[in-house]
Amino acid sequence: MITLVIACTIPIELITDSLLNAFTPGDRIVVHSSIMRVAHTDAQLALVLGHELAHANLGHLDKRLANHILG
Repeated sequence: MITLVIACTIPIELITDSLLNAFTPGDRIVVHSSIMRVAHTDAQLALVLGHELAHANLGHLDKRLANHILG
């Protein structure tokens, strides 16, 4: 028997445009559709999502804002 464990509930938002970008404001992951042109495999797309997920989970946005405020 497999028990489902929800480990992450951060939503992923897809924006349709030509910018080659992905980012996280901390509460979601935003991926621009042009990433789909350069990510040729599921593994490459997973790498982008995992990278942004790590930023969100490690609180990098909060740390960057704190560093900016402290100067």
